[in-house]
Amino acid sequence: MPDTIPRPGKIGTPNEALLGDPHRRHPWVCRRHLKAIPNQEVTANQVADAHPKIAAGIQAIIDEYETGDSLEVLVAKDAAKLECVIQAVEYIEQGYSNAVEWRDSTRAKLSAPSTQARNHAHSQRTPDGPGRFNAS
Repeated sequence: MPDTIPRPGKIGTPNEALLGDPHRRHPWVCRRHLKAIPNQEVTANQVADAHPKIAAGIQAIIDEYETGDSLEVLVAKDAAKLECVIQAVEYIEQGYSNAVEWRDSTRAKLSAPSTQARNHAHSQRTPDGPGRFNAS
């Protein structure tokens, strides 16, 4: 086992893997039937049978992701938002104009300088250019 534990940007979203993407479910149904619990509690349940050092390391990563404000945490969270921006652009290119608001509101939530720059670079592309990311 390596001496270091992966940081938030490298571990992904284990809770989403267990529970599914809450944005893809019907939120109005879920709210009526499911009690939302913090990701730290979900993680604690997932690692309950793991070696204590591994469990503590994973729990620390999730805690850092959920409560931290380091540049790495901001970039990790922005990566998820950029994934949504790209998905929205794909929907727009397929003719779903309602995704424009989703794309724009998600872009406005980007906070790390590197992801803002990446988003700006993508927004400058044209539908005929490389990547086809600008579908405004």
